[in-house]
Amino acid sequence: MRETQPQHDHQGDLETIDGIELLPSILEAVCRVTSSGFAAVARVTETRWIACATRDEIGFGLAAGGELPLETTICHEIRQHRQAVIIDDVAADPTYREHHTPRIYGLGSYISVPITLPDGTFFGTLCAIDPQPRSLANKEVTSAFAIFADLIAQHLMASRQVATIRAMAHERERLIAELQTARDNAVGELERVSVLFDHAPSFMAVLDGPEHRFVSANPAYRDLIGGREVIGRTVAEALPEAAEQGFVDILDKVYATGEPFSMRGARFTSRDENGEAAPERFLDFLYQPVAGNDGTNGIVVIGYDVTDHVLQTRRQAALTDLGEQLRVIDDRGDITHAAARIMAEALGATRAGFGTVDAEHETVIMHSNWCAAGATPVEGTYRFREYGSFIDDLKRGETVIVADVREDPRTRPNAAAMEALGIRVLLNFPVIEHDQFVLVAFVHMDTLRELSEADIQFVKQVADRTQLALAQLQAKEQQETLNRELGHRMKNALSVVQAIVSQTLRRAGDLKAGRSAIDARLAALGRAHDMLTEASWKEADIRQVVEAALAAHRRDGQRISIQGPAVPLNADQVQGISMALYELATNATKYGALSNEEGRVALDWSWIDGAFNLTWIESGGPAVKEPSDRGLGSRLIEQAIAPYFRGKGNMEFAPEGLRFRLSGYVIA
Repeated sequence: MRETQPQHDHQGDLETIDGIELLPSILEAVCRVTSSGFAAVARVTETRWIACATRDEIGFGLAAGGELPLETTICHEIRQHRQAVIIDDVAADPTYREHHTPRIYGLGSYISVPITLPDGTFFGTLCAIDPQPRSLANKEVTSAFAIFADLIAQHLMASRQVATIRAMAHERERLIAELQTARDNAVGELERVSVLFDHAPSFMAVLDGPEHRFVSANPAYRDLIGGREVIGRTVAEALPEAAEQGFVDILDKVYATGEPFSMRGARFTSRDENGEAAPERFLDFLYQPVAGNDGTNGIVVIGYDVTDHVLQTRRQAALTDLGEQLRVIDDRGDITHAAARIMAEALGATRAGFGTVDAEHETVIMHSNWCAAGATPVEGTYRFREYGSFIDDLKRGETVIVADVREDPRTRPNAAAMEALGIRVLLNFPVIEHDQFVLVAFVHMDTLRELSEADIQFVKQVADRTQLALAQLQAKEQQETLNRELGHRMKNALSVVQAIVSQTLRRAGDLKAGRSAIDARLAALGRAHDMLTEASWKEADIRQVVEAALAAHRRDGQRISIQGPAVPLNADQVQGISMALYELATNATKYGALSNEEGRVALDWSWIDGAFNLTWIESGGPAVKEPSDRGLGSRLIEQAIAPYFRGKGNMEFAPEGLRFRLSGYVIA
């Protein structure tokens, strides 16, 4: 970019602009708030465009005093219509994509705001350009430009007024009147600037002297520091946590060197007016030194709270990380621990994890959870009501947020127990499956912190993805078990067929009678398998299930006695009972009471107030010896059925006959 620097009659404007101490900070803030690489204050007349001050981070090549041909700029159009021109993306803008100015100077984005003096005089423009598209047409940018343009206009106006007063010094009375007017105007304008300062979207403060004593701070700054009174106090006195976090050291360096300092996404933890730790914030800020006759005499603080953006970025990265890890983990404990760690680190929590819920008994089994340094894991079985009444909300599928266990009525009576576990803030997210509360995702914090809606949605996403991963793992394990069981059942089915054929032929009077009996018994076995398959997928009464499972083995209806009341079984319980009885009857046919002609089996059950008990007792068969190695069938009988009834199964190899007992619960 080439510039021309002719001698012109606007040297006074350049000197006036150069005298504005905050102008470098303004141009720095303009570049930061727009993400543009070039910013300038220009004097625009009917015939000339003159750069009064510039900030060039992209090598545009235009310095203070340089000029551009007026007809090549958009500013001369602004001089005519006195309106701001804002172009986010030149290539997409229907008005300016074919305009000669962006083409001449290679502009990707453009913003220019008129600088109009209080008396209505047009001075020029405050503008920013960049070769790349930028987001400019928003309240944050337009408000900042309005404030900065007004500050420059006020300074220019004040300078011109002072010049006028000095020029009329020989007219004493008029000079006094002019001075009075100027003073009144200055006070009014100062008040107006103060209003603009107070309503600025950014946080701002002015510090004086090497001790960094607060001269002013706008409401946004006071909100950032918890509403504390700071005017007249040093930063170290008013904000000791800022000193602890190194911000005073940075201020000292800026004051000593006279060099500005800026930072993006700086972590800052403040305190409220009661001294309680406030939620951590993330800030973009600038420390701009203010020069005096003897060097730096103060620092202006300007910045924006970018916490929401930083946390959203952190949450998104955490979900991506979780997805990558869940693809390769195949252990339940590892899945929940990885999800807990990612959830806790993203939220800055003390502890996070998952628990398996028994909604009926209102207990939760806490799995391995992630804890911050110094925190104690919370693992094992806990009763919800020993820590508050929020279990009622969880059962309804509602997310529970306790902002302070001391104040929330659901936890206040149990606050001491909660705090003993290091819990001051609590978030519980219920996972509902088939209308049942089965899993809870929890986040604990030992200090006060506000949880946003975005935080809650993040926990929900982690919980949903974790539940899906656990369900997929469970499905995989169930498929493997099913495959093993299928193989085992096929072998048993062949053994049962062999036993049926052998026993039938031994008792048959002739071949024709034997074949007929064999056909009937094999058909009964086939019907039993059909009913077992059907019963596995729906609720059924226990007698229906028992008769289906034992149909092939009850040849004369007398050797297996069945007794017990009607009991409604769910699908899992149907499958469990069917599996156990199938195995018991098969074993009895092969080795036990049904392997000879005299043996008997007594099957009975009871159901009282939800308590369920079932017994299978064999007698009259061959003498029983306990095997040295339990086979798959025995393990399935003892272990597979009991969990469906939240109880225990026990097989006893008594010499007079095998005995099996099941005790548990059936809830209608």
